[in-house]
Amino acid sequence: MKKWVLSAIVYLLVVVGGYYTYEAVAGSPVEDPGHSDTEQHEK
Repeated sequence: MKKWVLSAIVYLLVVVGGYYTYEAVAGSPVEDPGHSDTEQHEK
């Protein structure tokens, strides 16, 4: 019983780690809320 619990935890860690790695590499850059296109055009 403990073996499948450990396997499930390791699996979740791998999935979450893979997701964050993918987001860091292929994710779009986060735009700074203080510098939007509309504010730059209004100045």
